[in-house]
Amino acid sequence: LIVYDRDEPEALETLVNLLQTHIDVAAQQIVIEALVIEVSSKNLNDLGFEWGSSNRGASASFERPGGAGTRQGSFILSPNAFTDFTAFRGAFEAPEEQGDAEVLSSPSVLVLNDRQARIQVGRQIPVSRTTATTSATIKGVEYFPIGIVLNLRPRINRELSEVTMQIETIISSISPESAAKLEASSGDITFSPIVDNRQVETYVRIADGTPFIIGGLLSTDDQQARISLPLFSRIPVLGRLFTRVRVEHERREVIVVLTPHIVPQNPRRFSQLIPKDSDIFDRFDYTLFRNAYRVRDDEVWDLGFIQGSPVLRNVVARIRAHASEDVTLQRQEPFASFLAGRIPGEDVLVRRMLKDIVEKLEYGEQVDLDKVFFFEATDDDNLIDRELNDALVQAIEAGRGLVLTYDARNGPKEGEYFTYPFAAVSDTLVPSDERDRVFFLRGLNPVGAGAEEPLRWTILLADDEDVAHLRNVLILKRLLDLNQLPQTLAAFQPGLQILFPSREDMANRYHLIDSEVAQLFYETSPSQYYPAFERVFNQRVREVEGFLGPGGVR
Repeated sequence: LIVYDRDEPEALETLVNLLQTHIDVAAQQIVIEALVIEVSSKNLNDLGFEWGSSNRGASASFERPGGAGTRQGSFILSPNAFTDFTAFRGAFEAPEEQGDAEVLSSPSVLVLNDRQARIQVGRQIPVSRTTATTSATIKGVEYFPIGIVLNLRPRINRELSEVTMQIETIISSISPESAAKLEASSGDITFSPIVDNRQVETYVRIADGTPFIIGGLLSTDDQQARISLPLFSRIPVLGRLFTRVRVEHERREVIVVLTPHIVPQNPRRFSQLIPKDSDIFDRFDYTLFRNAYRVRDDEVWDLGFIQGSPVLRNVVARIRAHASEDVTLQRQEPFASFLAGRIPGEDVLVRRMLKDIVEKLEYGEQVDLDKVFFFEATDDDNLIDRELNDALVQAIEAGRGLVLTYDARNGPKEGEYFTYPFAAVSDTLVPSDERDRVFFLRGLNPVGAGAEEPLRWTILLADDEDVAHLRNVLILKRLLDLNQLPQTLAAFQPGLQILFPSREDMANRYHLIDSEVAQLFYETSPSQYYPAFERVFNQRVREVEGFLGPGGVR
């Protein structure tokens, strides 16, 4: 509840400004990247002999552990086993294996400042549980998580340069004996597995973007097996031929690397939040969900020369200076837009970039020209609908271009309550020179005195390129209706998801050409979008100069 004097609104504006800038402020966020690596140092020495012979059903063998067809340490001899020494084979084996490093997991998480984040990668092991009461015995199953668990609680310092983190790292796995029993149990869970657990808890202070390493999570496993044939293995010297010794030593160390990244207040270009440019993030031709496309990095223009313009910075600085004395300016246009970081005319540039994406995806080809129409006013002020194809064929057969002109002021006539989207239809000769054609189209879309508001929006269709451009514009209009996204340079960044209509919807839909389509057609045309942006920008700057008085923009 706020009580204020209506005759002194400045006090209310000051209080609201204090609430918005110091109290009602979004919490800072942090991206934490984790890399879990297991370094395995494995030494395996398997020393022994392998014998084998086969001759018309007779065989003799002494195989290494795990050999197929015999038990470990078995010796099978038939009468004819060694009658044909060409079939007899013997092998001395001494294999040695070494370990390597393996990335177990590489997750990342976005978390609010001073809030807990939990990352768990692994599986659930079923464990039988029996509870006995005075009246009954209840049997149930509990699932015990094993794998990698990271519990993190970060906190950013006041200077936004360091992150203090409470870290708990748990690496758990079931023992080899329990794993073998679990695999052989065929669904039987009436046993309690042995769990190997490695855990570290710590508090650290890390600079922004600096990796922090947790090491020393060691585990070792030593195994030794001696397999021999009774009696034969005890023969001096020759007994070694019937003996196999396997010694295995494995040392595993888990290393956890954590890297915090403080997300700036304007995170649109923060690289840790931008997905890789890949088709895997797109979603097309789903049955239940709308098509979706993520903006690529190369589809966002480098407009730093606009955002860093000395003219723009000077205007914003002057508005801020005046708004500090007169806080009511913060809620008035065009001052509020400048103070919010918006750039006049930037919506024109955003729509042009969107049109390029539509063209790249060849979505405009889905528009059926037989289902594109417009309204035309008759001599008695009635409206008739006309198919675009019919009017286009008539103009092209005459060797001219079709012109559809709409009133840009878009207001109802005197005595009327609605504005009807009718076009003034004509045809004209179109210059063949590309430069002359640019100025010709610009002349068909004039602005008022002093380059203020436009008077008319005109569509010129003279060749296949113009028709393809119109198709893309019709898709663009549908995108703008479907997404309702802010048409600002700050919002249109790599990773932005844009919903697309289905191709079937666009192929079956009837498309009306109106004043909005005509405006999009002109402002997204090659060589026309930048002058359209400049017109809006210069107009808003002149409005600011007219209000603030002397000391204009340099």
